[in-house]
Amino acid sequence: MGYYNPLLAYGLEAFVTDAKAAGVDGCIIVDLPPEAAGDLLKPLSAAGLSFIPLITPTTEPKRIPLLAGIGSSFVGWQE
Repeated sequence: MGYYNPLLAYGLEAFVTDAKAAGVDGCIIVDLPPEAAGDLLKPLSAAGLSFIPLITPTTEPKRIPLLAGIGSSFVGWQE
């Protein structure tokens, strides 16, 4: 679980490679809007790692299908 800016600074491909090697199964990136997730989703998927979007009580209902659609294993729900 983390923020997108450090991953960008680290390098997305390097992060995914190192995360996989460290035994990570999936990522929750709390500040990554689904519209901007494509650059991370591709290497995560190629490495067999999950992307777990968060849906909160303040999430607009019309965004829920988009978030659920990019989740690759499950969707986190916070109350």
